Amino acid sequence: MIHTIELGGKTRKVLFGNYVFRKLEQEKGIGLFDISEGLQKVSIALISDMLYYALRCAEISEHAEMDDYTADTVCAWMDVESSSLGLVLPWITDAVTAMTKSVVGEAGESEEPAKKKK
Repeated sequence: MIHTIELGGKTRKVLFGNYVFRKLEQEKGIGLFDISEGLQKVSIALISDMLYYALRCAEISEHAEMDDYTADTVCAWMDVESSSLGLVLPWITDAVTAMTKSVVGEAGESEEPAKKKK
């Protein structure tokens, strides 16, 4: 789901999805299940990186112009927009939960339901 947030003096769209998870794994070596641990520790580096990738994901999805900023810029914007952390955390949690259910559901489901013993 695409959300909007005030960052860097603009209303920006964010999308936490496959692109975010892929980039975290490729560029940071952080897998899906590592994200939950990072969120429990409230890792600002993880959260600002995820927000950066989510901003980029929304730009790509919306065919929008790619603004010139970095993950460090996003982190600084978060300092100015103090409510951003409170907004972003539930969006991240929802995206991680949905992705985890998708992955675990596919790997953990059997094709036939277990038969009950009588």
